[in-house]
Amino acid sequence: MDASFEILLPAEVDLIELGFNVPMFEWQAVKYPQGPPEYFFGRNFHLKASSHDVIGYSKSLLPTEYQIKKWQVIELFGDGLDIYYGLRFDGNEVEEEGFGFLDLLNFLIAKEPLWMFAFGPQFDGFSKICHGRIEDIVNRLADPITSLEGFLMLGRS
Repeated sequence: MDASFEILLPAEVDLIELGFNVPMFEWQAVKYPQGPPEYFFGRNFHLKASSHDVIGYSKSLLPTEYQIKKWQVIELFGDGLDIYYGLRFDGNEVEEEGFGFLDLLNFLIAKEPLWMFAFGPQFDGFSKICHGRIEDIVNRLADPITSLEGFLMLGRS
């Protein structure tokens, strides 16, 4: 899918506690880290922690409670997003039981008091900042990907 999907969680959220692992390479009984923490949510979603600055110059446009927090970025990869869109628009796809897109959002952000979700069609970033809940993410993504505008949703659970 030609779009970026990123979830921003407060820096104090322990990704290892959520099940993320740092990939390791072992050589001569010594383990070496091989990249940022990652997590596989079912068979179709691959999540990676990232140092990518999603907010950038837009930080000053955010409410103060979002500006003062340090954020960590989780990028979404894998076939899960294609399956989700195929299900919504073609009806041909079936999401893995318990590991669909809505399940993923609930797993990562339902318990967090503050969170952000960034969507960038064609990897262009976002042009709107809005407030919402998990259901609002799903509703905003209800149109075909080619007609969507990038957004940064500020959430509160």
